[in-house]
Amino acid sequence: MKKLLGAFLALAMILSMGVTAFAEEKIYSPDEASNRLAELLFSSGEGCVIGLGNPILDAADKLEPGYQNPGDQRNDSVLSGSTVYYPIPGSEWFFFDWDDNKEWKVKASVKDGAKYVKSVKFIEKRLGNMPCLDSSETWMDRGWNEDDRLWMMEVKLKEFPTDDEYKISFKLTGIAKQPIRIGTAELLDGIIPAGTKCVNYTEPFWVTNRSVNADADFAAGHRGEVLKPAKNEDNSITWENNNHTLAWLDFSGDDDGKVFYPKMSTKWDDQEYAEKFADQDAYLYDFLYNPKLASTSRAALKLRIPYLDEDGELAVAPEEIVIYRTIDGELVDITASGKICETEDGEWVFVMKTRELGTYIIAQKPAEAVETEEPAGEETLSAEEDPVSAKPLLPSYMK
Repeated sequence: MKKLLGAFLALAMILSMGVTAFAEEKIYSPDEASNRLAELLFSSGEGCVIGLGNPILDAADKLEPGYQNPGDQRNDSVLSGSTVYYPIPGSEWFFFDWDDNKEWKVKASVKDGAKYVKSVKFIEKRLGNMPCLDSSETWMDRGWNEDDRLWMMEVKLKEFPTDDEYKISFKLTGIAKQPIRIGTAELLDGIIPAGTKCVNYTEPFWVTNRSVNADADFAAGHRGEVLKPAKNEDNSITWENNNHTLAWLDFSGDDDGKVFYPKMSTKWDDQEYAEKFADQDAYLYDFLYNPKLASTSRAALKLRIPYLDEDGELAVAPEEIVIYRTIDGELVDITASGKICETEDGEWVFVMKTRELGTYIIAQKPAEAVETEEPAGEETLSAEEDPVSAKPLLPSYMK
């Protein structure tokens, strides 16, 4: 493919109108001019569809690997929150801004699924070794190199918390800003008149999330999967980073078994209340979309207390630790809704019961101007009600 494109583009050199005019200049008809412009910009004729063998993305962002051998199932779905790239093959020969220069302008718009597209823009990027959307094949398998830097259409998809699927496709419009000569100084093939337009489309793909069963382990920040609890059975979920288990959730599934999005983030990016903790080490446990749990009773949630010394003992006095939850954009002290304790596995945690996950912050000391109340859906633990097997934290005079 690359060799064919190279041969075509070697023959189809673009010359500005400043070049000496030929004795007889052929101006393409409107239809032929549109077709020539489409071939020049998109390596396909006017109205052609750019197939799913063109776009590339990280392998982990594909719902399925796609076909590896003839007859295998092709992939046409990607996970929400992914980024998809459409390389522009001809752009390797154009040493100027591909999408907007003195010769032409290219516009990209969303044809299907605009609600689920965050942004579309043209960028310069190395091909790398990402697989194509529909298969395990890469552009390297077609004779390209990882280091080839091309102009690409970058598509960033929005993240959403369901396993619904939505169709995504794009419309690409090219416009000749000035007359474009196709050919060489010795042999002119024709002229694309200024104002000529061409339109091409991309083959639709689908954006969704993978459905997984309960009793799963997730990395902090992991996206693209919805969790389906086991009905009328116990479900256990954990969230981890490279070093520790950060959170534990245990609940008994109800008859509904409604799926929920289990993504938990520990990043402080764009958190409005981050400034309230600028003078201390505070830790964020942000369960995105505040998922409600399909459980027969309140679920037991444990959050790791990170203030430990080298021996694994608390380095901050437990009575100084404060637990917050964000409610309607405000920080609320929920420390009294649970308790700090050490589990039988030696993990120091804050444990509470809830029917809905939210955004929690574990702090060394109180933040400024914070309310204290009991949020809806969470109740203070009674002495008889212990959601996990744990050793209660005793006052110092009782130890």
